[in-house]
Amino acid sequence: MLVLYFSLFIQYKKKKASVYTGQNTEFANFTEKMRNLFFVYQL
Repeated sequence: MLVLYFSLFIQYKKKKASVYTGQNTEFANFTEKMRNLFFVYQL
């Protein structure tokens, strides 16, 4: 349940971040790191 919420939260943040085109790749890298970190903690 928590993983589902987290993924939805990331999708929402990405949509919001797409408004700022300059920060797009930077934010994508950040969310990717956070997602990897999150799944490591889940195991």
